[in-house]
Amino acid sequence: MQHRGAEEARYTPVWVPPRERVELDYRSAGITSIVWCIGFRTDYSWLDLPVFNGRGQPTHVRGVAPVPGVYFLGLPWLYTWGSGRFSGVSRDAAYLAEHIEARVG
Repeated sequence: MQHRGAEEARYTPVWVPPRERVELDYRSAGITSIVWCIGFRTDYSWLDLPVFNGRGQPTHVRGVAPVPGVYFLGLPWLYTWGSGRFSGVSRDAAYLAEHIEARVG
């Protein structure tokens, strides 16, 4: 049973940027890693890198893109049937972590 007392307050963000940023020089900003979660619908329109085939799909070998430092994770059939599923993505993540560690180390 739900209580029908006072209405819940609207969410108020803790911080709001002074203006929207449309460009960022990640090198000068000291950014070395980006994790982008695209949700339930595939959309690569924000990614302006030469990592796509003629059909707009990312090119990679086990998630390692042809551009150094760019990786994909969670794609269907990244390596196995379970790659695009929550229960199977850990194997791909471990592989990429090892690849990144070897590259950086």
